[in-house]
Amino acid sequence: MELHKNPCDGQFREAYEEVGLPLNCPDIHTITLLEPFISLHRLIVTPVVAVLTRPSVLDGLKAAQTEVACIFTHPLKAILDPDLARNEPLVALGSGDWPYDKELYVSQ
Repeated sequence: MELHKNPCDGQFREAYEEVGLPLNCPDIHTITLLEPFISLHRLIVTPVVAVLTRPSVLDGLKAAQTEVACIFTHPLKAILDPDLARNEPLVALGSGDWPYDKELYVSQ
């Protein structure tokens, strides 16, 4: 990934390239950055938490076939309250979408 003056620039550029999220969209408001981690593919990932104030922006998203398997949504309330997510998991443990045998993956 290229280095950017603003840490969010790289993440938003990636989102544009991978799913077509508009760059410099006035409807996307960054809230915070989460702690960086090393991904399964040994890349440093810094998650960005943002709010989208015009949900119709999502209608124009399209997954880049070579980069993204699928685009999905998940309720914020389920992220804030993990007990809700346990009743409706995003994907099955051990599946192709989550190849780990535990709910939480911690890189070694």
